[in-house]
Amino acid sequence: MRTAVSLDDSQRFVAVLKAGSFRKAARELGVPVSTLSDRVAALERALGVTLLVRTSRRITATEAGRDFYQKAATATALLLDAIASVSGQGVEAPGLLRISAPSDFAVREIASAISVFRERFPKTRIETLITNRLVDLVSEGVDIAVRGGHLPSSGLRARRVGTGQMVVVASRRYLSSAGRLEDPRDIAAHTSVGYQGNEREAAGTKWQLRHVNGGRATALPTYGLVSNSLALLIEQVSKGAGVGLLPEHMVLPGLRRGELVRVLPDWATAHIPVQLVYPELRVPSEKTRYMLDLLAARFSQLLLAG
Repeated sequence: MRTAVSLDDSQRFVAVLKAGSFRKAARELGVPVSTLSDRVAALERALGVTLLVRTSRRITATEAGRDFYQKAATATALLLDAIASVSGQGVEAPGLLRISAPSDFAVREIASAISVFRERFPKTRIETLITNRLVDLVSEGVDIAVRGGHLPSSGLRARRVGTGQMVVVASRRYLSSAGRLEDPRDIAAHTSVGYQGNEREAAGTKWQLRHVNGGRATALPTYGLVSNSLALLIEQVSKGAGVGLLPEHMVLPGLRRGELVRVLPDWATAHIPVQLVYPELRVPSEKTRYMLDLLAARFSQLLLAG
């Protein structure tokens, strides 16, 4: 005979998956790791399914575990909102808020949002996962992720906060001795720097550019340097390493200081949407909503509208 499912054990399971490990969740909940592991195992027996796959290094949610997590996390958020509405006070469980963002993206804006957040929720621990890897929000317990580009269909909600574009820049030093650079086709004769992500070879990347009047062109860069750090590439372009196709919002300070020059000013990439994504919960927690608002406000000042 199947035992009754414990609401407390369900909340413990949510805490484990959100924290990403039994050890972290146990520290958050103030219970021994062995107790927490036993309670999650009891929940699996009560449900009659395996929720987590445990290895020596990590835990991974099964398909049933991901589905149960979404529903259980929704119920927890609803319960906290109900308590807050009845008591007239915000509920500030210590908890954990995990944020994922690409490397080098809006570091100052994210740091500013975290500072303001901590003034309101000082007991909440914040973890930032800075990576260009596509993070699985549910299995890795991430509450909010910053993502660029058009999103495929998924079990995530998205809040669009603006658009960005890539522009071609170089230093005055480089341009003073460079050859003709008046058309996208001229880029092939120049030394370029290129961004290389975790699974993408910059050496095979073409630059797809659009003219302000709607025309399109493909540039074929010859790379002298590739990196997965945009900050490093901008620094190198500023020192004369070559021509770079780089995020406009990141090169604006260098353009204003005169360290960089916009090359082919009528050409840029198509606008790239930037979104804040989060698990598809009917009612995100108060902390998640507050951080979403903080990040959206700061990104909107950095990005183009749309």
